[in-house]
Amino acid sequence: MTEPEWLEGTDPDVMLDFMFEKTSRRKIELYTSGSYRSVWHLLTDERCRQKLDMRDRYFDGLATEAALDSAIRAADDIPHHVWLAAWDSIPPRRHVQVLQDLFGNPFRPASIAPACLTPEVVALAQTIYDTYAFDRLPVLADALEEAGCDNPEILNHCRGPGPHVRGCWAVDLVLGKE
Repeated sequence: MTEPEWLEGTDPDVMLDFMFEKTSRRKIELYTSGSYRSVWHLLTDERCRQKLDMRDRYFDGLATEAALDSAIRAADDIPHHVWLAAWDSIPPRRHVQVLQDLFGNPFRPASIAPACLTPEVVALAQTIYDTYAFDRLPVLADALEEAGCDNPEILNHCRGPGPHVRGCWAVDLVLGKE
């Protein structure tokens, strides 16, 4: 895959294959969750949502394997076709957008000056991350700018329309996550 192919992104399967060996299991799993969250309204059984929430927590190191197994078992009797129908209803473009939000431009990884990572900036990013409040990313961009960040990639991404999901590359950069 080339940089223009990534940036123009049309085939999420090719993009995911490209990133698969270059990233963590956490990011791959957050791709799945982030994609499902785009059709959250189709997952009306609360056990589906609890399973996805627990997956996010587990792959962030915030839940035990036993807690994940319990959430998976609780959702075991949800027919497979429910999950498949939800997944199949996600347009390919949305999958591409989620991948681009998670990985940014893998050909030009962004960096941030440590001085920009003030306690206020980090706390705001953590709150956004923990509460899925990605609509507050423009506020994070403002806080970063006030702290001295002048990286247009980061600022533009935070002010962009998204979609943004847990594992967003800009938030992960602020929080020091991979």
